Amino acid sequence: VYLAKNSRFKKGVMAQFFYVGMQTTVWSFTIRLALDLNHSISDSDASTFMIYSYAVWFFGKIVANLLMNRFSVTKVLTVFSALGTIALLITTTVCNRSCYQQSDSTESGKNSQNFCYGKAVH
Repeated sequence: VYLAKNSRFKKGVMAQFFYVGMQTTVWSFTIRLALDLNHSISDSDASTFMIYSYAVWFFGKIVANLLMNRFSVTKVLTVFSALGTIALLITTTVCNRSCYQQSDSTESGKNSQNFCYGKAVH
């Protein structure tokens, strides 16, 4: 009865619900992302990519917890948010291994261009 009336508890439960939902969304997208970035890998290799991303996430969480014991929680989370934003910007704007060679089959590959995210790269 006490917890049902405690607004901080209810907000915490709601925050946890959204956090788990978002985390599930991101992890389920990871395999599709790996397959899309590298068309030559198998589903098994893509799931290995996801396992590595789990390990990096877990390591980051441990580091964040250690830092929050020494520094202000707000400062640590601000730095991690900034690093996450930078990583997201790099991921969405930098052409990497998803660039692939696409050939014009009518000319037996003589007219080929590199394509990245549907745009020609010269």
